[in-house]
Amino acid sequence: MGQNQSQVPAPDDLLAAVHPLKWQIAVDFGTSYSGFAVAIKDFVGTLNQDAGAADLSSVPHLPLANYIKYNTSWPGGRVPYPKTRTTLLYDAKGEVVAWGNEAWERYLSMESDDQAEHIYIDRFKLLLDAKLNHRDAAMDRLKKLGKDPVDMIADYLRKLVAFLAKFIKHSDSTIDFNPLHVRWCLTIPAMWSDAAKQKMYRAMFKADLIPSLTSERVIFCSEPMAGLLSEAISSDARTNIHRNDPILMVDMGGGTVDLTAMRMGSNGFDELVPGLGASCGSTMLDDQFLAMFRRAVGPKIYDQVVAEHPKVKLQILRDWETCKTTFHGEKRFHGRVAIPRAMARLLDAHESDSSSSDVEVELDDNELCMTTALIESLYQPIVDQIVALVTKMLDQCKAKGITVAHVLCVGGFSQSKYLIDVLRDRLPINPRKIVASAHAPAAVLLGAPVFACRPELILKQVARLTYGISTAMPYKPSLHGPRDSLKDRLVMCDDGTTCVNNGFDVVIRKGDALVPGQVITKSYVPLFCAQTRVSLGVFVSHLEDPVYTDAVGCDEAGEVVIKVIPCTYFSDVDSLRASVRVEHTGLVLEVTNKRTGAKVDMTLDFYD
Repeated sequence: MGQNQSQVPAPDDLLAAVHPLKWQIAVDFGTSYSGFAVAIKDFVGTLNQDAGAADLSSVPHLPLANYIKYNTSWPGGRVPYPKTRTTLLYDAKGEVVAWGNEAWERYLSMESDDQAEHIYIDRFKLLLDAKLNHRDAAMDRLKKLGKDPVDMIADYLRKLVAFLAKFIKHSDSTIDFNPLHVRWCLTIPAMWSDAAKQKMYRAMFKADLIPSLTSERVIFCSEPMAGLLSEAISSDARTNIHRNDPILMVDMGGGTVDLTAMRMGSNGFDELVPGLGASCGSTMLDDQFLAMFRRAVGPKIYDQVVAEHPKVKLQILRDWETCKTTFHGEKRFHGRVAIPRAMARLLDAHESDSSSSDVEVELDDNELCMTTALIESLYQPIVDQIVALVTKMLDQCKAKGITVAHVLCVGGFSQSKYLIDVLRDRLPINPRKIVASAHAPAAVLLGAPVFACRPELILKQVARLTYGISTAMPYKPSLHGPRDSLKDRLVMCDDGTTCVNNGFDVVIRKGDALVPGQVITKSYVPLFCAQTRVSLGVFVSHLEDPVYTDAVGCDEAGEVVIKVIPCTYFSDVDSLRASVRVEHTGLVLEVTNKRTGAKVDMTLDFYD
């Protein structure tokens, strides 16, 4: 089967005639916090002043906060912050009664009887990734009301965009905001699956933000890439990025830590090595703390009180948040987390058992004493994971002869001075090269509109996985081994060829350069003359040279089914052309029956 490459233009925006594009708006939907950023018209013009060129030298360094507007004053918020909590509060019928910071505050102020009539849920973004196996009792209650994770995200986005409309109208009361006039740029973890991306599409559609599930008004930008664009173009960035500088972006958010290595050239950015990511964000640190707190007061007492008074868990986390954000690694730190009264009463009658903790835990006057040693013990497994990820990326770059010039940290978790200091101490790189963005939690928000306006600045990405098509491939002893070992895999085609079922026909190999506009074409035919349709399964693998699609490490990403015309002679079977087009945010597979001209297609994400 031959393989050819060519350059083709991306599809035109089919919505332009009916719903003209008026806005470039980024949505950073996070595990813990979410927000939006709006690019004003002057920004679009400034960034695209030479629409015919993508030369970075023509893009001026800008005070991005003057051109990209985001909100810092949220309902229920106590301090200015570019995002609000990713939380929802439902009534017993499944209707949203509060969202964001307000949901948190209202739930905390409720009495127990009132709480029982409501459902509070947070961190529901984690439900998009089945591999995380995230469990939540609130989700179980919502399922009984007919809601799934897509419904919850749609509910949240609907509230967020309703607030966005007020935010825009506040600046100009004559504006009639319509979400169908928006190009939405959703920032996503670099480690996200295509399934998670499709769920976000469905949530956007359910929230009435796009007209269809195939709308071209939604683009996805990886969070570390958005952070890089904000740092490269912002006039107040802490690091001066020069041409040809290899840069390692580390996006440390609530749920994930994502890494991307890029080099800035004269006309954009090239990805250098496959990116990495893991679920080791700040919410995992919160989980470490809650597990320790539970051991300190006793599992039975903790579980009993949290089951009877769910808001107690949020009260504990509120005190912990204060300790977490004020801890800088000083030798003598004395934070306090109050033990809720309901737990304290039970503690008076039972002696707590904290023997399972490696670090001594001190309870004093119904408070848990948060010492330096204790907090460092909570950070340690999270820090170990982050250090391992960054070290692996540095090693991958070094193996290719690349010396990283800057390690730029963005995201809310990068605000932890202790975390940044530990990384500077432990990573095998000059500590002066490790810099936390001045924009920290807003860096991704500021960079996403840049990507929405100028996606061509990302010149080349590197495939993180091997992509291929499941097909019956001609039997080769050198590849497939002895016939006796193949059992039921062998099949005799109508042309007399012995083929092996479930073969992995590689289209893009892990580590390959992906250039927008590039097209990879392959040809297929039915196995049998009597076939009326052909099914082509699309698979991904972490292996570079997988042989079978049903082997360990291979996962199905989708399927394309196309009709063919039965025939009498094999020489008359329909020929199929499968074309994979590389776009800035993903891959598009199109299968065409050469005889009938019929076409079917599907979209794959880079971040499977």
